[in-house]
Amino acid sequence: MSETTEKKRVYGIDLGTTYSAIAFINDDGKPEIIPNSDNERITPSVVFFEEPSEEGKVGNVVVGKIAKESAKTDPTRVIAFVKQEMGTGWTKELDGITLNPEKVSSYILRRLAGDAMR
Repeated sequence: MSETTEKKRVYGIDLGTTYSAIAFINDDGKPEIIPNSDNERITPSVVFFEEPSEEGKVGNVVVGKIAKESAKTDPTRVIAFVKQEMGTGWTKELDGITLNPEKVSSYILRRLAGDAMR
């Protein structure tokens, strides 16, 4: 491969009901799971919305292990198992914002992509 040719990686995401993961095809043609920022191969598909500084805005969004642990102390601000709600019309109102499964899933996907880019 020449210096001007940059090899591109092919990524795949498993957006699961309980856990999610991202992998790429390595140089041997085999899938390789990318560890998340917690150095784990899978990320809990759980989203925690910290309280926002003002109404109508989303506060800090936490995805994964910390979000799952936050369900014990602040369950009203945690969304889990959202994949099973896809296509059902399910929504949740939180801090004046309506969340649907696709929006919540987008936070999980961003976390996975962010972990792959670090």
